Amino acid sequence: EAIETLFSAAPAKSAEKVEKKVEPAKPAIVNILDPKRSNAVSIGLSQIKGVNNEQIAEAVLNAKEGVLNQDHLEVVAKFIPTAEEMTQIKEGLPLDLNLLGAAERYFLIIDKVPRLAQKING
Repeated sequence: EAIETLFSAAPAKSAEKVEKKVEPAKPAIVNILDPKRSNAVSIGLSQIKGVNNEQIAEAVLNAKEGVLNQDHLEVVAKFIPTAEEMTQIKEGLPLDLNLLGAAERYFLIIDKVPRLAQKING
């Protein structure tokens, strides 16, 4: 009998007692741009540490010194959105802008800077 109690299977818990915590699914991030371009922009932006998209746009718009160094400006110059990319983003905007991918959010913000290419390159 002692052997049976030691090696017998424990009774299964009833299905009623076992509760599974069901977490709501996280909303999917909306990537509108070409995946390679989106990935390249995200990697480039990761090189600009401690500065968010709005601060980048403001620094470029107002020619603020001390926010972006020469390396940062080169990254920004490399990732200026094209008119086609902006059209794609504006046509595919989700209702919740927080669901946009990092590159798309950056392009929406940086595109508000008038004459962006001229300000960066000259």
